[in-house]
Amino acid sequence: MHHAIAALLYGCVSGGFLSCASHSQCPGDAGAAQRASTGRSGESGDARPNDSRASGLHGTAKKSASRDSGLHGAAIPGASRDSGLHGAAKNSATRDSGIAGEAKKSEYCKVVTVQAAPILTPGNLPKTPALCADDYRSPKDLGKILCGELKEISGIAASRRHQGVFWVHNDSGDSARVFGIDMFGQIRAEVRFDALQFKDLEDLAVGPCPAGIEAQICLWLADTGNNIRPRRETLWLYVLPEPDLGELTLPKTALSAYAIRYPGGEKIDCEAIAVSPQGQPYFFEKVDGPSFRLFTAASLATDGPNELTTVTALESPGLGIKYGRMVTGADLHPSGERLLLRLYTGIFEYALPHGLSGLNAADLRFSFLGPLSEHQGEACAYDASGRNLVTLSEGAAQTLHFYTCVE
Repeated sequence: MHHAIAALLYGCVSGGFLSCASHSQCPGDAGAAQRASTGRSGESGDARPNDSRASGLHGTAKKSASRDSGLHGAAIPGASRDSGLHGAAKNSATRDSGIAGEAKKSEYCKVVTVQAAPILTPGNLPKTPALCADDYRSPKDLGKILCGELKEISGIAASRRHQGVFWVHNDSGDSARVFGIDMFGQIRAEVRFDALQFKDLEDLAVGPCPAGIEAQICLWLADTGNNIRPRRETLWLYVLPEPDLGELTLPKTALSAYAIRYPGGEKIDCEAIAVSPQGQPYFFEKVDGPSFRLFTAASLATDGPNELTTVTALESPGLGIKYGRMVTGADLHPSGERLLLRLYTGIFEYALPHGLSGLNAADLRFSFLGPLSEHQGEACAYDASGRNLVTLSEGAAQTLHFYTCVE
């Protein structure tokens, strides 16, 4: 879904939207002169950022994160909407090749069949991953996603079965499929779902399976985007046992489909979900306002609409600029003790001493405004260890960013 983003102005200036009073260290005037032109795509539905070349912000808001918050240079060459590859071959493997069903896949889109990491079975699943006790360092660039068929990555989650693999998917407009990528950006899996169509797939999660699915770890797919008019009253959550690697085509019956509705039939846009250690899904409202709501389903049934309940309303941690407070991605730590949120203006981590039901603005423990090169950041996740973070943006040839724990 392409929309325009409001211009972002950097710096600690009087009356500006980046206030030193709310940050452990003022980022200074390094970006004060950076501006991004704006426009509107004219697409129906709510406006949404697309290609702000200067959309990442300098600095961070909590603890020692400020010391590491500087981005890799004040300007990222070629970071515009048509950037393609930064120095890589600009050929059919990039922005011009992302057509589902092409007669010939680009080399970058072929599934890598090198020996896979050991599959983790119920008998050898690792213990609950550890928590990062301190802050996270500034992000490092890992692999670049050169496959032109992955141009609108909207969700990411670390595999629990395949070490070093992350599940990702495109936004609306793609066929019904998900991809597995490694930390170098190589395609390790393409899983297609036969006779199924996603309306607006916006996020995914890896977590315990709900009751009724005879597996331990499942992939949760949230077809919950709702900014295309006419808006939907009924949305869909699809769940299946975490797939194998390789090129797979699964029947529609391989997934359990759950119809969901919000209280009172409200037509809410949601681009972020999280799954608790008990296999309970949570849905984060995407709204351009000072606060957002969190919803959940205590249980799920496939034989009728599942009415969600409101858990809480939370002050948005994003910057109070247009689109800056929209929640676009989420991930719950496998222990259930931390929550990671992705907004267009940065990533934010909360401690959860009382679980998601007790989510409180005062429990914000880490924030990072940016990174600059993620002009439409919509995906975030903990890695398999639970100690590090990854983020990814929509757009052609995007880079996987890796935030390591300071310890």
